[in-house]
Amino acid sequence: MTAGFGLVHRLAFGLEVVDAMRGSLADVVVTSEGPLAARLARGRRPGRFRQLVTPGLAAPVIVRVADERRRYVPRRFVIPFDTVKTPRVALFPGAGFGPQGGTTGMRGRVVDPAGAIVPWVRVIARHPASNRIAGRADGDDRGEFLLLVIPGPAFVDMPAKFSFQLALTVWALPGPLAGPVAESVPPAGEVTDITTGPDAPPGFQDRGTTTVHMRLAEIVSPGLPFTIH
Repeated sequence: MTAGFGLVHRLAFGLEVVDAMRGSLADVVVTSEGPLAARLARGRRPGRFRQLVTPGLAAPVIVRVADERRRYVPRRFVIPFDTVKTPRVALFPGAGFGPQGGTTGMRGRVVDPAGAIVPWVRVIARHPASNRIAGRADGDDRGEFLLLVIPGPAFVDMPAKFSFQLALTVWALPGPLAGPVAESVPPAGEVTDITTGPDAPPGFQDRGTTTVHMRLAEIVSPGLPFTIH
């Protein structure tokens, strides 16, 4: 609880935002939606936020997490602050993300059959032979995504050569979207796969899988966009 000018405020919820690839706290902006829309107060460290109970504030609260420098793709979350502790959520790399040297990945863009951009997609890459997840990404408002191959166990499936293939599946909601879909944070407030998403958010549909060619320690960029059906 905090006090000031004769008023006592109770903490409604805390929120921790991390980099989905590096696991470190992400210096971003979190804004609540609705009639009382406002930026959440920052904690002592970047990436940590808090919302105080104020008159008219009711659960659940929808928040938008975004980065003004486009290093991360925005995400929206539904926070049932009456029951959670301090949930942790993560952001995927955006167009302005600076991969470290030697990173393996792909920059791409998603369009529909008419050539119009498809924003706010989820992209999942798997090794064709083992079906092991190799990387995940979110598309931004421009239909662009940056998928980085996950280091660690996923590299067990890497061939002993510089080039290899991945199966890239694009998931999207049917119909146009004005912004990222709001994803529910579990009531228990546990750190679950909502942080990185082993699959697509609820309601998303598999819109097609394409075999892509990758090169170790390079960020490749296909000449043509990915067209979904």
